[in-house]
Amino acid sequence: LNIDIMCEGHENIIDPAKKVSKFLRGYIQLNKQLNKIIENPHNPEILFELTLLTYELEFYENALDFCNYLLEIYPDNNDALKLIPEIKKHNPIEINYIKGLLTQATK
Repeated sequence: LNIDIMCEGHENIIDPAKKVSKFLRGYIQLNKQLNKIIENPHNPEILFELTLLTYELEFYENALDFCNYLLEIYPDNNDALKLIPEIKKHNPIEINYIKGLLTQATK
């Protein structure tokens, strides 16, 4: 989708249209990742890509759930450990379970 051309002369709708376009592209990518996860449910790279896509689409609670799952299987996954504080900036709910995983992973 070329939103810039479609919205030429309508600057007041460019930003919302770009956001929708970004969301749709992200949603398509998310769908592809979900299909990969079905085939390889314990692949850490695919799990992290799914987590990152979910985070980028601003589904923070889901991203946190995927991080939890990834850390259950791979407690020392540095990518997931680095992403959790970023997710928590957007999700103010304190989750003791994550603190426990972080403590275990950093020992």
